[in-house]
Order: sequence, then structure tokens, then C-alpha cells
Amino acid sequence: TVCQDNYIRTYDAKYLCNNPHKSGFPQQAKHKVRHDNRTGRWLTKFKLHWDPKQSDAFVIGSMDQPRCIEVFSAQCQRIMRMRTEDHVVKSVQSLNVFHKSKDIIVGANASGKVYLWK
Repeated sequence: TVCQDNYIRTYDAKYLCNNPHKSGFPQQAKHKVRHDNRTGRWLTKFKLHWDPKQSDAFVIGSMDQPRCIEVFSAQCQRIMRMRTEDHVVKSVQSLNVFHKSKDIIVGANASGKVYLWK
């Protein structure tokens, strides 16, 4: 989950699948990490996207300067922070997705620019 309290949380999928009649999430997240999720009024809210090639990694935008996107493990540990050397990316990349079969991430911002990361 990506929440406005500035945390990213992951939950145990086995619990959710084995208890389909229980409403809501378990009381405790399996893992959580502090992450600035407050994109403000004019930006698209962050959405994380799981890597379809491996079940234990996801990508999310970042409010950090210089602008970047971040890849985390399912345990909420940052695997990498991707940014350009010459700081070409000057806006927040709110929406990011992994390619379904290649090692490519596509990021987009609120003004319609799309960036490809290898």
C-alpha cells in the first residue's frame, strides 16, 4: 500500500488469500518503510507497480531531488534509485511500470512526458 502517512507497507499475501471472508487488511503490515508520498494537489498520486518478471520487487516515484524513481524489494528495502547523470528529469515521475518481459521501466509525469529506464 502507498499511504498519505508517508509509508509504504507490504502485507502477507498468504494471509489475505487464506482468509477471503475477513474484511480489510491484517492488523500489522509485514514490512513498512518511510517514503514521502505527499505529491500535493497538482500531481498524480504515487502508485507502485510490481515487477511481473519477479514477485519481490516494485517501482514507485519519488519526491527526492534530483528527481528519480525507486525500486524496492517486497521487504520494503530500497534496491536502487534511478536518476539521470545530467538531471534531465526535472519533474516527479508519479506513474511507473515495469515492462512485462524486458528490463525496462517506463515512467510518466503529470505533464505527459514519458521516460524509459534500462
